[in-house]
Amino acid sequence: MAGQLSKVTPFGFISFNTFHNQTFSDSLATNSIGFDISTIQFQTEVSKGITIKSEFGGGRYYSPVHSLPYGEAINFKLNFTEKISKVPVELHYFRVGPNVINNNAIFWNSAIQEASNNTLAAGTVGSSAVLAPFASALTAIGQFTNNRQGININAELPIKKLKLSVANGISAELKGLGNRISYGHPVNQLTRSRFWRWNFPTNVGAYGRYNVIFRDVYEVVELTDSFVAKKFNVMELQAKYSGKIGLKRFYAFLLNRYSSVQDFISPITIFSESAYLRHYSNELEMYYEYNETLCHCLILRV
Repeated sequence: MAGQLSKVTPFGFISFNTFHNQTFSDSLATNSIGFDISTIQFQTEVSKGITIKSEFGGGRYYSPVHSLPYGEAINFKLNFTEKISKVPVELHYFRVGPNVINNNAIFWNSAIQEASNNTLAAGTVGSSAVLAPFASALTAIGQFTNNRQGININAELPIKKLKLSVANGISAELKGLGNRISYGHPVNQLTRSRFWRWNFPTNVGAYGRYNVIFRDVYEVVELTDSFVAKKFNVMELQAKYSGKIGLKRFYAFLLNRYSSVQDFISPITIFSESAYLRHYSNELEMYYEYNETLCHCLILRV
């Protein structure tokens, strides 16, 4: 069950949102499993060119084996248009407590081992287990997990038919709950997942680190350190071009992503051996239009 109560004002809008998910682990419907989350959301224009978008509240997870208090959930964005900062800039702060779960939201669960009503391993036929938590997940800009807080800075510079954007993200775990790090494969993730077409196994592939989910895979590595609160960095550089070659339309998209995980706060991604894990990816896509129904595509991913 979910609902929203909102009101538009001369200053923007404000709303109350709630989501309640409940199922049962037994046929008599006596053992409840689920999660609750309630938030207040508002958006307002502080002045010409400055906009605030915010949502804050709390949530929890419950089951026959969990008795957790409500945790905090905060999402705050401050947008500046080119009238204020010459180029569009967005400042983003988020904080999601370790007890907050919403499997329908943009943030992942990386802190709570969800309850299951059978002992079959996740991914096997008949299992009700969810492939969660994702351990301490390495995420892209705009994607985050519970048990974490951080800030993101996004800026975009338009140059005629070329648009350049840069983003920098810094985040840290609220509690050190484990010694594992998980990371996905933005390059060829669908192809990798099709190696196991009819099920979703865990601990397969090279070094037994692959875990298969729908249209994706992720790997898990274990640290020799104790359960420290890990720190994360990600930088994304993107270029988009729209023009013509001759009389035909041409598009090019470039996305470079550089991420690291370490045990200390850093203003930018760590490129040295002092990081636990470093992950880099580069994607270049080019499209050339032959006619209204046919387009040639070249994709390079590393």
